[in-house]
Amino acid sequence: MPIFFAKFTCNANLLERFAVGLCIICLSENSNLYRSRLRQSKTKGEIAVDKGFIEKVGQIGVPVKDFDRAVQFYKEKLGLPLLFSTGNLAFYDCNGLRLLLSLPEKEEFNHPSSVIYFQVPNIKEAYETLIDKGVQFIDEPHLIAKMDQTETWMAFFKDTENNVHALMSEFEA
Repeated sequence: MPIFFAKFTCNANLLERFAVGLCIICLSENSNLYRSRLRQSKTKGEIAVDKGFIEKVGQIGVPVKDFDRAVQFYKEKLGLPLLFSTGNLAFYDCNGLRLLLSLPEKEEFNHPSSVIYFQVPNIKEAYETLIDKGVQFIDEPHLIAKMDQTETWMAFFKDTENNVHALMSEFEA
């Protein structure tokens, strides 16, 4: 099993708090992609990366303030298939990734969601469709990065609960 080391220049406490269980993709000696986990090595400031711990992200939780309003937004505006809803939990399918909407059970979970980047084949068409549905965008589709022949475009929007998310599209230039 290949192991990779990367030097980080950050506080060890920050590293411990934020790196545990972080899923990354790295290249093996044969240039095969592996989903990998990070674990703190005995050498200060180094992270050992080995394959096999985390397979994929299976579910993302999005805290909401008004459950019914949020359920309608993700179903009607974004068009995500609602798998099921029970009590104050709603589960959507996003091409095999489960998205969970829930009212925060405790105060420590009552904060904005991480940004979710929804990949779309044509960002300009998706942007226009969501504008027509009344989705509030922060900006228009714009070029974020160009790497070799690949362009990455994004447009950021807010859901009804004030969480910021983005449409994302990558294509060959």
